[in-house]
Amino acid sequence: MSDVIDATESYAGQLVRAIKSDNLVLLKEAISALPSIHGIINEGKPALHLSAFYGSGRVLLYLLSLQELDVWERDAGGRLAIDHALSKNYFEIYEALDSAMYPSGFFNTSVN
Repeated sequence: MSDVIDATESYAGQLVRAIKSDNLVLLKEAISALPSIHGIINEGKPALHLSAFYGSGRVLLYLLSLQELDVWERDAGGRLAIDHALSKNYFEIYEALDSAMYPSGFFNTSVN
């Protein structure tokens, strides 16, 4: 797949295409052209869910690094992004999402 962008394609469509193809070049260009990636939904899934669903590990890690997306957000079917990764056996993506959901020290709370 080429990194050339179709001028007739919307940036939201380009974002979805970048996620499905795990293409960081297209993803970064689409993100820079959009006011926000919040609310862009394809197939009932937000960007983080799409990247988990399609096994787009590089895209998912980049999206997590932006710290703009909520790892606890549910898609139209009520699923978390981590649910898609687990259902498809994308264990590296599952681990990345798990680490984002439960950062180091999360469980180190004292109970008296």
